[in-house]
Amino acid sequence: MIIDTEKMHFFQQALIPLDKVCKEACQKCSDPQLLVLMKMFVLQVEKLEAYVANSIQAYAHLESRQIQKANTIFDEKQWIKEGLTYRHRIHHSIRKDKSIISYLTNGICVGAFAKVEAAKYKYQYCDDLFSANVNASIGNARGKVDAKVLLFEGKQFKPSLHLLAEAKASLAKGGIGASLGNSYVHADGNVDVEVGCVKASAKAVVNEDGIDLKAEVGAAAVSTQIKGSFTFLGVRVSATGIYEFASVGASAEFSKTTGKFSFGAKGSLIAGLGFKIDIDY
Repeated sequence: MIIDTEKMHFFQQALIPLDKVCKEACQKCSDPQLLVLMKMFVLQVEKLEAYVANSIQAYAHLESRQIQKANTIFDEKQWIKEGLTYRHRIHHSIRKDKSIISYLTNGICVGAFAKVEAAKYKYQYCDDLFSANVNASIGNARGKVDAKVLLFEGKQFKPSLHLLAEAKASLAKGGIGASLGNSYVHADGNVDVEVGCVKASAKAVVNEDGIDLKAEVGAAAVSTQIKGSFTFLGVRVSATGIYEFASVGASAEFSKTTGKFSFGAKGSLIAGLGFKIDIDY
């Protein structure tokens, strides 16, 4: 709601002479019953005058707080700047508390992840019920490699090796996220935009039957991903939408098991759309 403070001040100033005239009339009034009514009227005018004054003060305070919050968002000092950053992580499923039976049943996994950003800017705001974050980066590249060795497929001894590699790079990336609510009712949303992005992935499965290979590559001038979710008493409904502008892609698949080789390509000059909805409880 927008309040016109100039009109509120004008209304406040108009109440002052009205209050003065009513008080003078009370002093000159000789009728007891009329005097009681006039005093009640004066009391209501004073209450209205006090309410208008408090409203003006409260609105001015609220406006000052909102301006201060807006200034902190656009204040360069509030933004966290990072130069060239490199992060990596190596993970595996080998642990001391796992038994040999667990390794034989579930196999052994090992993988690596790496991420490089030339420059990054980010801002975060948080209070009791609301939080928001804004981030932007230039020159992004990330990739991961995972390998899994299995000795059994169900109860049958059938050694196999599963390999997965993914890589993605973009000229620039930006994102906005917000969250509102508490542990009982909660809503959040994220928008991520990448400019000049390329991506590639490859999968391989090697076993006694042969080898299966699958590879995909793609590029887009602009790629946008929108995520939103709503949680109520432990039930979470989430939706994801993907938008790509001027995108191209290709894929190839080979299976020695079936003796099949396939190749495909796709492209979209205007837009490519997709969405997904998940429900967790």
